[in-house]
This record gives sequence, C-alpha cells and structure tokens, in this order.
Amino acid sequence: MKVMKTRMAWLKFWPGRHRGVRVGVVAAAVAACVLGAPPAAMASGADFYKGCRNSDVSCQDGVRVTGTIGPFNRCGTAGSSVGSTEVCIRYDGDVVYVKDGAADGHSAIAEITTAKGVPYRYCRNPYGHGTWAKCDFNWPEKAWKEFSGGRILDYNNGHVLYLGGFNNN
Repeated sequence: MKVMKTRMAWLKFWPGRHRGVRVGVVAAAVAACVLGAPPAAMASGADFYKGCRNSDVSCQDGVRVTGTIGPFNRCGTAGSSVGSTEVCIRYDGDVVYVKDGAADGHSAIAEITTAKGVPYRYCRNPYGHGTWAKCDFNWPEKAWKEFSGGRILDYNNGHVLYLGGFNNN
C-alpha cells in the first residue's frame, strides 16, 4: 500500500494533473500488468518446467491410468540415478506412458525429441511412486524420434537419460 500511496502522491503533483490524465496513466499501468501476465494456458498445470514456456516445447501433465495399459511398441527404464522412470511408447495414437519408479518426492518425466514438428515434448507423471500417467501427442509419423526418461527436480532442473529411438510409426 505504501508504494501505491507514493505513486498516487506523484500523480497529484504531476504538472497538468487533470483527472483524465491520471486515469489514463493508471489505465496504462493496469494494462501493462495484465498484458505482462502469462496466458492462462501457460499458467496451467503444464507449466512444470521452465522450458514449457517456449514455443518449440509441448508439455503435458499425464492422465493417471490404472490396470492394463499395453500393448507397447517401445519401452525403456532409466536408472536409479534418475528415479527408475519407465517410459513406454505406443505408436498408434502417439501415446507416451510414464511410470514413477522411485519414492523420492520428484515427478517422473518422459522427453520425446524430434527434428520435425515440435522438437521437444514432455510428459509428466505427478502422481507418485508406482503410478502410470498417459500423454497423447501428435508427432510427425515418418520423423526419427528419441525418448528419454527421468525426473523433474524443480522448476529449473530435470535429469533424463536416453532410452531409445523410433520412426515410421
């Protein structure tokens, strides 16, 4: 409140302090705050990593799934140094499954990279140890893709290990 009072006092002694000028300055300040805020889609649950804000990245919080979730075309498990994360790919539907393999308090993550379309796709499993999450992506069918698994440590840091590659799906 003190800052607001100081700014209002400055407007009071501003030369040409007509009401319309003050309203215009206040309106411009409010517009700058609103336009400077991140879009609602960016502020959703899919903003779990700083890279998610880039236009060449697609981030999803996976949907929790239980029971039989196969068949898979490709699977790989990252080592214990990155949370024993298991990542499985299902070609039909461009689906990624992520299993959190460690009770370490960090979310498991899958990273899919490709040279065509959106180059980076992340699927996060925020549901905890032993759970599976599913993400639906739309990637180029004939492009080479690589997948990695790991965990998100915090908003600025994650660690993934390469698990494999695939194409012609």
